[in-house]
Amino acid sequence: MLTDQQMPDASGVGSSTQRPAPRWRRPLAIAGALVVLVAIIAGVVWGVTRGNAAVANHPGAMPSATATPAPRVVYQSDWSHGADGWTLPATVRVADGHLAISGGQAVQVEIPYVPTTRNYTIEMDYQIVRAEIGGHFGLTAFNAAGDRQYLAQMQCTPMHQGAWNPSLGGCVGAVLVTARGGTYPAGLFTSDYVVHGGAQSFSLGLAGDTVNFCSSGDCVSPVSSATPLDASPRLVIDDRAVNLIVTRIAVLA
Repeated sequence: MLTDQQMPDASGVGSSTQRPAPRWRRPLAIAGALVVLVAIIAGVVWGVTRGNAAVANHPGAMPSATATPAPRVVYQSDWSHGADGWTLPATVRVADGHLAISGGQAVQVEIPYVPTTRNYTIEMDYQIVRAEIGGHFGLTAFNAAGDRQYLAQMQCTPMHQGAWNPSLGGCVGAVLVTARGGTYPAGLFTSDYVVHGGAQSFSLGLAGDTVNFCSSGDCVSPVSSATPLDASPRLVIDDRAVNLIVTRIAVLA
């Protein structure tokens, strides 16, 4: 009889009977497979942990969004106690906390603030009391030499004189936006436009040498100066033959 420790006799070579592998070897094979599987899992976990640690230790490895700073109010009018530093022509006065422009002859009212950046926005809240045909109002910027840098103007001149009666209120005509040296269409924009009665607003934004203009949320095509605009311009409200109430002037940058 053969035992696990004995080799088969040579006489058994021709026999077709083969003894099964010893059963004690199967648990060892299973245990070996488990050891290999555990090692693989441990390696994967180690690799992931190392990767996360590398990202944590090097935050620059992951791109991060940079929030654009929101424009802040750098100047805002306050006529609750008088002119508040504004130099007022004879046809302009402060009444009930707002600026009242009586119209008539052309007048310019300087805003007592000088921008210190080439990117800013001027906001003007207003209401038309009465406008005469041929009148206009808006915002203009001049450099130190008195040369006009840009303007945004509402012109109360309808194409057909009988199409609008000033007693109806508002301003029927055109909007004109232009920058220094600008020619149509890149540097000058004009179009038929109607400013209705009631509270309205302007928004004139400068981005480098480009002027963006919106009236009560209705924006027109931007225009750009053919030459660089000067820094620190003098800002004025332009008016001719338009009885205007200005309730707020603000500069954002």
